[in-house]
Amino acid sequence: MTPPERRDAFGPLWGKAEATLSQGAYGRPSVHSPHRTNIVHQRNLSRHSSYRGVKDGTMAMGIVEALLALLVGTVRTVSCESDALLGRLSVASLSSATTYQFTWDARDPGALILGGFPADEAGKPRPTYHSALCALVQHWAAWQVCSGALGGGDEALERWWGLLRALGSLPFPPPAGGPWPRVLVAQACQDRPANAALRDALEGMADALYLHLRYALPATTTERALLVQCPDAIAASQGYLAPLDPRLLLVVPAAPIALPAEEQSDPDTDLDLSEHAAGAPERRAAVDAADAVLREGAPALVPTADTPRIRAALEDEGAVFLVGPAGVGKTEWAQALARALYDGFEKIRFSSRLHEEDLYGAPVQRADGRWTLEPGPLVRWAERVAAGQRVMLILDELPRAHGSIPDALMSIVDTHGAADLAAAGQALPADPGPYHVVDVPGYATFALPAARVKIVATGNIGESFRGLDLSDPAFLDRWTCWLQLAEFTPDEKRAILARRLTLPPAHPLLTALIGVARDVADYRESAARALGAAVTMRTLIRWGTAVTRRAADTAAATGRPCAYGPPFHTVAQGQWLDKVCARKGDGLDPDVYAALLRIVSDHARHL
Repeated sequence: MTPPERRDAFGPLWGKAEATLSQGAYGRPSVHSPHRTNIVHQRNLSRHSSYRGVKDGTMAMGIVEALLALLVGTVRTVSCESDALLGRLSVASLSSATTYQFTWDARDPGALILGGFPADEAGKPRPTYHSALCALVQHWAAWQVCSGALGGGDEALERWWGLLRALGSLPFPPPAGGPWPRVLVAQACQDRPANAALRDALEGMADALYLHLRYALPATTTERALLVQCPDAIAASQGYLAPLDPRLLLVVPAAPIALPAEEQSDPDTDLDLSEHAAGAPERRAAVDAADAVLREGAPALVPTADTPRIRAALEDEGAVFLVGPAGVGKTEWAQALARALYDGFEKIRFSSRLHEEDLYGAPVQRADGRWTLEPGPLVRWAERVAAGQRVMLILDELPRAHGSIPDALMSIVDTHGAADLAAAGQALPADPGPYHVVDVPGYATFALPAARVKIVATGNIGESFRGLDLSDPAFLDRWTCWLQLAEFTPDEKRAILARRLTLPPAHPLLTALIGVARDVADYRESAARALGAAVTMRTLIRWGTAVTRRAADTAAATGRPCAYGPPFHTVAQGQWLDKVCARKGDGLDPDVYAALLRIVSDHARHL
């Protein structure tokens, strides 16, 4: 069998002229772009650099682009064998809807071989900046599966975590686990005094990663190869044993490791601690807390057929109402685009117990006896906009609101011209109109420029929903865009589950989860039975998360490969079967329960 053609990746990493994600901050200086820089100042050089103490160095723009691409969350899934010498990762393109499927083979100490790279016009592998990205992910994966211990004070990872800390110290950082919006990353790269620490960290990381890739450190006498090829670098059955959460790439570990005397200590943590290790319970609790933040703060958003319509509506003028069944990402998309397009959001989650006065705030008595208003979500939103921010107001689950809410919101969704407000004696901001008006009796009246405001409501108003009747023509007419979102297709469900569970898209567990949801829906239609609930996307994510966790725990305890079949069955019974099953008298319908259990068992057999 003829071996695949491979090409060296170092040349293209150095040949890339600009790190495009930096928006002009980093690149080789030229006549047309004299302000770009590719300098590594002496203070930021790797401890292994021969230039250290002698002169400044330079950065490979392909490596800088790879680091920035990691920060904006392009890595979707990561998995590897038990020693991380063989592995896989999927990476979203920066410029299209393509998701690249890369593989690595690091068994040869003198070469890292990467597969899955595109071909050029001549059919030869085309190296891209992704080679540096894949190499850093492989190194991080090795740290993960080796219980956080690579030994010797690992400079590449130390500096990566230093870069995350520097970026996280900037104003308005994202939730733990990121990713950072592209606009924030680009702004952080600019040559401004406030960005000095971030720019130093980026220079240091780029230099350290290059030397890690190029040499068998700590010596710099033996060079290593970085090679790319079009076909996978590993067999089709390899690289799946240990699924890793790629969001942890963007989290600074919590516990220190011993470093060489010349370096300052950096945070680190052991993500696979022995329960008997010193300090294990405390460190495990810290890791679990970080994981919880990740799960809450980093929803797995995968583009769907509705995504272009949602984005266009949120970028355009006017209020938007996103309507659709539970679990199709209405609120998640609004929040994600608020972070990407605006200066964040204020969210009101409605229920029948939330009254109009709760939106504005509550009076509280200060220590000196005076009364003041403790601002509610509407006032917080108005004050942020009045201070100059562009802020989205998310009215989550609006159809569940108390009956007094829609009339109150209509006055806020309405816009008014400058002449109308001036005639009413309202002071106007410098920004041109039209304006949204928020009147808080006894506190303030805000005139908010519509250009700095986006109001988005979400809700499920299908025929099975019992909530407010929002069919009033006057209410409907206030919303510039009214979008009905569709159920996820099987392919969309697979992509979302792959990202949330950090499994390859073709993994059998994903097929089983999607198959159960499909068969339960088919059963409901064919049997004409009104089930207690649907198997939603949230149900599948919670189910799959628990299955992978239990399978991994069992594999760690027994030393055997992950077996997903047993927990697939038991978690379904513990989480959702009782909820979905139809009722009969005071209990569950035994015939329906047996049918649902049969569906789960049929798919469990394939795991």
